[in-house]
Amino acid sequence: MNWYPGHMAKALREIKEHMNKVDIIYLLLDARLPLSSINPIIKDIASHKPMLYLYNKSTLADLNKLSAFIEDENYLIIDALKRENMRQIPLKTKEMLVDLIQKKQQQGYKNYTIKAMIVGIPNVGKSTLANALSKRKSASTDAKPGHTRALQWIKIDQQIQLLDTPGVLWPKFEDPLTMKRLALAGSIKEEIVNKEALFTYAYHYLDRHYKDYLSYYDVPYDTLETFITNLQERRNLTLDGLYTLVLNDIKLSKLGGICFDL
Repeated sequence: MNWYPGHMAKALREIKEHMNKVDIIYLLLDARLPLSSINPIIKDIASHKPMLYLYNKSTLADLNKLSAFIEDENYLIIDALKRENMRQIPLKTKEMLVDLIQKKQQQGYKNYTIKAMIVGIPNVGKSTLANALSKRKSASTDAKPGHTRALQWIKIDQQIQLLDTPGVLWPKFEDPLTMKRLALAGSIKEEIVNKEALFTYAYHYLDRHYKDYLSYYDVPYDTLETFITNLQERRNLTLDGLYTLVLNDIKLSKLGGICFDL
């Protein structure tokens, strides 16, 4: 299936073109997808730049599980929508670039402006983060993946400018489960993945890793068939309506904080 949108290919080219114009990369990740939300192409082309890993949507995530996936010391756990840990980002940025700032000052740049680029997959919260850091609505946001289509510079403070970029995926998923994990988190459009197959995967994932979460629906859930039959009856739902309900509840972490990469 050729699903890769043309605007992502265009955005990737623009990100490559601007890479040498910035001092640091903010790699924004979904805290529920600490592995699956890493775009390997972006990470490769940005490998020569200082990189700050930002695990966003932390209030939706299973933080106990997240810690096992963090390998780099330059990271922060944040929630841009709830404005949690926002003040640490400029501080961490300046800490990571202290040598560069000193070098620029020696060259005569008394008030050197740090240029940061924020990159990530669709719907990971890049524009929301840009607005939270700039303390105003500088970037347009939308809950649907693929909303931002153009690069734009945003002033964060007197010393940092941020380049907001469109969400970019990679053309081929090596792991067949990656697309399902991204769909459960809302990072790719739902119509790309079969809803019944996604629901079935979600049920078995919860049954294996978060079994108690299924008690949220207050119906028997010992088997998939039992769960579907009882939930349909209790909520008076069509089968498609049931799939939509449960998948939306999982996406919004109504059942509890979750990690999709276990």
